[in-house]
Amino acid sequence: MLELTDTNFGMYLGQAKVLFVDLWASWCRPCQAMAPVFEKLAGEFKDKVTFAKVNVEQNPSVAASLEVRSIPMLILFKDGKEADRLMGATDESGLRSWLNDKLK
Repeated sequence: MLELTDTNFGMYLGQAKVLFVDLWASWCRPCQAMAPVFEKLAGEFKDKVTFAKVNVEQNPSVAASLEVRSIPMLILFKDGKEADRLMGATDESGLRSWLNDKLK
């Protein structure tokens, strides 16, 4: 799992064909609940998607540039451009289904 920062976010955004980013904070309970789901799906989709996390408290420039107003926020990028985003916590099957749909 990549840990993206204000410094390296742009580099990875340009390199990954498909990048799925979890924007979170340590104090956010829904973010903590989503973490194991995100990590499990990272293993399942490792050949198709690069999974990454951004701590919005430590990396406010990324959060601001993506206009993140609520967390958890999951953003899918394809070829460096935002393809879709999910706000709030979701269950494993819902996230897997959403991701499969977006990868078609």
